[in-house]
Amino acid sequence: HVCASHLCAMASDHVVTCEELSFRLFDSVRITARAWGNPNASTKVLCLHGFMDNCASFTPLAQTLVRKHGEDEVCLVCIDFSGHGQSHHLPIHAYNGVWVDEAIKVSDALQWDRFVLMGHSMGQAIAFIVAGVIPERIEKLVLIEGIGPSATKDQDIPHAIIQRLSRKLKSLPREPKLYATVEECVDRMQRSDAQLSRPSAALLVERGITRVEGGLKFSHDPRLRGTSPFLLLSEGHVRTFTQRIKCPVLVVWGTHRWYPMDMDLIEQRTKAFANC
Repeated sequence: HVCASHLCAMASDHVVTCEELSFRLFDSVRITARAWGNPNASTKVLCLHGFMDNCASFTPLAQTLVRKHGEDEVCLVCIDFSGHGQSHHLPIHAYNGVWVDEAIKVSDALQWDRFVLMGHSMGQAIAFIVAGVIPERIEKLVLIEGIGPSATKDQDIPHAIIQRLSRKLKSLPREPKLYATVEECVDRMQRSDAQLSRPSAALLVERGITRVEGGLKFSHDPRLRGTSPFLLLSEGHVRTFTQRIKCPVLVVWGTHRWYPMDMDLIEQRTKAFANC
């Protein structure tokens, strides 16, 4: 079930039109997205955002690609994972691994047989897994600020499971902090990430807040901060997925990074791809 509404965004010297999409994937759970370009374009790109971000992460890139290639040549669909942006929240136990399923189900709802898959940060880890699950449907894979999911040593997995269960028990609902203005929300976003520019923070805030009685609140699920809602995989598991990915792979690293980089691991994973 897909619903759509139109909106416009300024891109350089002309207006680029995008659509608001809504998918009913799991009973009453609503997953939202923004679509840029022509739905019938030959190049279709599914974009997956990072943890605690939302689909607006891709707005500048989507506008740039549509301007460069033309609205009829490319279609980008940027989704809000459950618990993010304007999508519904899930029971806390249901987040584990569900975003892989959401990405695949959105591509099914769009009736995309083959498409380019692009992800940023956590989104690239999810894109990596999706590409390994349905490799025959992925034309190209773009991994931004990552090269697959983090791996857990075999002997550490039981302890990691115990920690996750403990965190979920502690992740009880809490009253969200309210803000008087959008500017206060942008200030808060920048305090949480000192490297985030104000225009970028404003984009994420525009998509990631909701007006309620008494002010504005961030719309993401606050319980996610106390969890690790991703699959536990060993390096062996990751390599098995890598071997299943046959499409061309592009890995993009940011110039300014807050995270450490294991260059030996990056080189090993890069060589493990058929075409990276």
